[in-house]
Amino acid sequence: MPRRFRQVLAKAWFPLIAVTLAGCGSSQKAASVAEMKRVQAAFGDLQIALDAGVSKQEFSQRLNDTLIKIGNLQNSEKLAENGLPKDKVAQVYIHFHRAAEAYKMSKEFFGDDLTASWEPDEVRAKFPELAESLGSHKILLRSAILQGLWKFAEERTRAASNLIDQL
Repeated sequence: MPRRFRQVLAKAWFPLIAVTLAGCGSSQKAASVAEMKRVQAAFGDLQIALDAGVSKQEFSQRLNDTLIKIGNLQNSEKLAENGLPKDKVAQVYIHFHRAAEAYKMSKEFFGDDLTASWEPDEVRAKFPELAESLGSHKILLRSAILQGLWKFAEERTRAASNLIDQL
């Protein structure tokens, strides 16, 4: 094969190879974003149910279903890291982890009875972001803490969603 022909052939194939490789990277990015959107959607579905009103038993079941649907958040994060900057993905998953923690803790606060004096302090310690909204009261309504945790979880999910949209 003449040298000139090989040069022309190489020049013709190079753009095709570049497009193919770029497509693979784009495909990885799309799969990573899809994984994060899957987790976001699961939390979003749970929040929709909460907005409609649920009993303690219904919430507990829906939360368990949501957590099963999401699976292990660490594994999900590793999947999402393919094709995306790890630091950006880590920021998204910090929000997802915090939302999951808030939803899990909220199961303890169903009902209108007053909380024990240690419970608000425990929530403030685990979720310092809620300290201002809970105030400095030693005794609070359980429903106030419940609503605060749900709102916090919803805000974390929204923050994760905003970060995903920036990727």
